[in-house]
Amino acid sequence: QVRSSGSGVLALSGAAAWRAVAAPGPAPLPSQSLVAHWTFDELVEGTCADAGGTGLTARVRGGASLHEGVFGSALGLTGPSAIRVQASEAFTDLPALTISAWLLPTELSGYREVFRKEDGDRRILFAVQNDGRSLSLGLQTEGTGYLELDAPIDAAMLLDGQWHHVAGTYDGKQMTVYLDGLAVGTSHRDAELAPG
Repeated sequence: QVRSSGSGVLALSGAAAWRAVAAPGPAPLPSQSLVAHWTFDELVEGTCADAGGTGLTARVRGGASLHEGVFGSALGLTGPSAIRVQASEAFTDLPALTISAWLLPTELSGYREVFRKEDGDRRILFAVQNDGRSLSLGLQTEGTGYLELDAPIDAAMLLDGQWHHVAGTYDGKQMTVYLDGLAVGTSHRDAELAPG
């Protein structure tokens, strides 16, 4: 899910979740590894189709409109907004995970979730937090609980009026957070994902 709150706009241009670690960028991985890919090129009756072919349609709640994006269109969210997908079964048996998106925020107070999956106490979270000072990847793993990697970033850099690529990866041993292709934080975590 993606949320925006307050008076700022968060725009997304392409977001994807992968079953295996992927290099950031527009080139797709083989379809068996793709969980979902939303290009945000269309907004039809409040929904965005899954371009990855897995059928995980995203439903928009709150203020949303299409804008020019990095690759085609982008979805602009205003006020309290979210993009929701019913997909808990799609996230079972993940040996590894990559979440990536293009962001163009205009305001970063509090936190802005890029992706969140939560079933009770089992969670995957990828967000800009602490008023834009942290890019965070949080994962629930078997036997070790929930851990969040909060990588320090410069909020002013994200608010420069340019698109920024963000990605969070986990390969079964290490969590890494990327901003514009550069690793900005890593944390060792040798455990199996337990996303619920």
